[in-house]
Amino acid sequence: MSASSLKTIDKAIDLLWAIAHGSGSSSVDELSSEIQLPKSTTYRFLKTLQERGFVDASAEYGKYRLGPSLSLLSNNSSRNGHHGTLCELALPVMRRLTSETGETTFLCIKSGWETICIESIESRQRIISRFFVGEVRSLHVGAASKALLAFLPDRDIEMIVQQKLSRVTKNTITDPVKLRKELREIREKGYAYSDQEFIVGARAISAPVLDERGDVTASMTLSAPVHRIENSNRETLAARVVGAAREVSASLGWKEAEE
Repeated sequence: MSASSLKTIDKAIDLLWAIAHGSGSSSVDELSSEIQLPKSTTYRFLKTLQERGFVDASAEYGKYRLGPSLSLLSNNSSRNGHHGTLCELALPVMRRLTSETGETTFLCIKSGWETICIESIESRQRIISRFFVGEVRSLHVGAASKALLAFLPDRDIEMIVQQKLSRVTKNTITDPVKLRKELREIREKGYAYSDQEFIVGARAISAPVLDERGDVTASMTLSAPVHRIENSNRETLAARVVGAAREVSASLGWKEAEE
């Protein structure tokens, strides 16, 4: 393979990472600036990746998001080893949770200092909230991420909190003091809640999935448009999510501490 071909592959990977680390969808101008390529070259890369299913046109005109081919690769990868076992145990529970609530559910894990979705069951309702398999988010943004972050060792939490916390929407928590307080409350309640912290118009409830040692290994999340998660049903939905996460935790060998 020639050096120019390797450089092309390298830039294509940079482009995919730039989309993954964005706010869900990105414009040609934003991506061109991020990976330091001319807009015309960036556009050609995007069109090729779109043809192969690695990039998809966003609902927002002129913007791009990760495509279904990445989901397929991620699904194949996640079904090998530990994450494969985790997905196999979680899927029946997720399907039941989506069936009972009518809402989208997804399973996420910590990858470095980020959150990645490894499984998702979409709602069949006309208006839904999505988190695509393979999609990446910062570890402080949204319910799925906060449910992972809150149950990490204190030293790991501090490493995240002390970083510059990026803002995705006006509701994203970027104040370290507020984030620490939020994480303490999540530990006390046993679940995380987010109100339009990553996607405007969406709310989510997430609970940790624990392994046999009691360490957080994943988070199980229910997400829906704002009008379907309100104060009137929030606690009921939270109880269902916590129950589902505990069921998967028990399958992994976790045992609730006796009082």
